[in-house]
Amino acid sequence: MILESGIDRRVFERYVPRDTIFATFRPMFDRMGRIVDISKGGLAMEYTLLDEKTGLDKKVNVDIFNNDKKYNAFSVPCTLVYDVRINEGEGFLSTLETRRCGLKFDALKPAHLAQLESIIRDISQQGKREHNGEYASLQLQ
Repeated sequence: MILESGIDRRVFERYVPRDTIFATFRPMFDRMGRIVDISKGGLAMEYTLLDEKTGLDKKVNVDIFNNDKKYNAFSVPCTLVYDVRINEGEGFLSTLETRRCGLKFDALKPAHLAQLESIIRDISQQGKREHNGEYASLQLQ
């Protein structure tokens, strides 16, 4: 997260998946979105609300997965850092609301940690996000 002073508070390198990875909120599974970036400390995701819903709880559990079941991390404990609207729909699209939220991983069980490390290790071989939002190849040693 970049503060008004222009200082970036992020501690961990953020990685942007080239393949689509999803996250959904437990226990209702009423919001599902695409992970925009992920790090050892948390993730950012975008999701669309099709109708009015109440705000997210401060403490949440999420499932992380993709279509081919390569990535699976279930009931990962997180703290909501932010949840903001990122679109202004017009006409019939005005009822659709696209939001972006940031989640900080909380005290992870060893199984969660291993699953997340596997996801990040695989993504890190695809590329990392530079501070200006561009992709860069990683030279793994």
